[in-house]
Amino acid sequence: AQQRSNDGSPTAIALGLLKVDAAGKRLAAAQLAADRMTVRTPRAGTVTSVLTTIGAPADVSTPIVAVADLGALAVNLDVSEFDAAKVHVGQKATISVDALGGASYAGSVEVEALAGVDNGGVVTFPVRLTMEPAGPRVKPGMSASVRIIVEERRGVTVLPLEAVVQGGNGATVSVVGAHGRVTTRAVALGVADNKLVEVKDGLRLGQRVELKAAKGA
Repeated sequence: AQQRSNDGSPTAIALGLLKVDAAGKRLAAAQLAADRMTVRTPRAGTVTSVLTTIGAPADVSTPIVAVADLGALAVNLDVSEFDAAKVHVGQKATISVDALGGASYAGSVEVEALAGVDNGGVVTFPVRLTMEPAGPRVKPGMSASVRIIVEERRGVTVLPLEAVVQGGNGATVSVVGAHGRVTTRAVALGVADNKLVEVKDGLRLGQRVELKAAKGA
């Protein structure tokens, strides 16, 4: 005040202090606004894509970037209504990544759907699996094949599915005996996958059976 008008009165000094205080508040508001321009993700990860451009308007509902935790990948799949009842949280699974030549990784069921989704009359149930750390070769968006272990048996007798004939009276197999003689025998079956089936009763280890695909060959 003294340099500008040679007025060093208390009133002029007080007015100058008020202007300094107002300028300080404006500076603090500008700094707060600048801090709010830094967008922070709720968790650590890697930016996989940028969803906006420099200078474009944005608000709290505008996506800026996509961020993924590449060390904690997951697989989403739809299972049929026939398989959905067998799938439960915590079950182990094998995940094969098609783009990597079928390289397999361990996983487990994280989320099981409580309701199905109707797609043109076909009802499926969405399931989510967590995947063990797979390294940089596995990337989000890759296709994968999943085998969920719904039940296990150890030390049991198994047969190829092609050896079993399902009929109205149950399952039977064709047993090849001495001199190539073939007899039909009823069997009790257990768990099965898409290749093998457990035989609970009706056969003993080492017996030869005829495959349906080989008949007439």
